[in-house]
Amino acid sequence: MGRKDMKLKLLALRLDPAAGVFDDTALADFQEGREIIDVSDYLFNYEGLPTLALLIRYRDIEEDFLRPTTDQNTRKDWRSDLGPDERNLYDALRNWRLDRSSRDGLPKYMVLTNRQMAAIATTRPSSLTDLHGIAGIGDAKVGSYGEDILALVKASLISENRVPQS
Repeated sequence: MGRKDMKLKLLALRLDPAAGVFDDTALADFQEGREIIDVSDYLFNYEGLPTLALLIRYRDIEEDFLRPTTDQNTRKDWRSDLGPDERNLYDALRNWRLDRSSRDGLPKYMVLTNRQMAAIATTRPSSLTDLHGIAGIGDAKVGSYGEDILALVKASLISENRVPQS
């Protein structure tokens, strides 16, 4: 698939004042059948309410790559495919993602998906360039979260005695 297959979508998510979170229903619906490549976010006020504009770069997933239709509610447990050290990093990433998504007022999957966390846990990227090699992690995620992710990877390697503590 080349660049010509990539598409753009602009979504505006308004803050639900009662719940204190952005209504991400439109985003969740939009993601079905699409691979999100990159997301840029812009926060502004519209009619007195905080609004989050998301510019999404994506491509449609071909029919063959969609989940089997036999059980649409079954989700892959990415953690179960990992070894013990990889699971430790995955768990650290999951805890960091929860904290970061809460601070940023975003759904967890907008920070990192389970698939991306599993890919980080198995590949152990050591640079921002390495992070770009993981599907769905583009400039926006690397710019916003890259240093934090690399610090978690390094801390994991240190705890496993796989790199010197320098």
